Amino acid sequence: MARTPLQRTVRALAARALSTIRPASDKAIGLISGISIAYAAPRGAHPLTAKRAPDLSLQEGRLHQLLRDDTFVLVTPDDAATPASPAPLLHTHWRGDRTTTLLVRPDGYIAWASDHADPAALQAALTP
Repeated sequence: MARTPLQRTVRALAARALSTIRPASDKAIGLISGISIAYAAPRGAHPLTAKRAPDLSLQEGRLHQLLRDDTFVLVTPDDAATPASPAPLLHTHWRGDRTTTLLVRPDGYIAWASDHADPAALQAALTP
């Protein structure tokens, strides 16, 4: 859309800066692709709540592969029991020793997260 030589020069300089400055490049890519969009989380929610989940490597595969089934994905530490859920839910486990529990919506956003998953709080998060 740049029509004048000055506009084209500014566009070229901005593109060069974005391609060489890693944080700026990551931010621009996230904004353009929509991946960096986050929703407003409820007050007091875990910092990951309402953010897009990256393609995590899990014991049962990769998160984005599991999300293809169009269902919620519950990611828990290895020793966590599978909770009862009124909605379709796929339960998977972290690869490694992470202790955070995540409930990922079918669209890839984290609906709920906790570093100390209380079974009652998890059950409340799973109940509509």
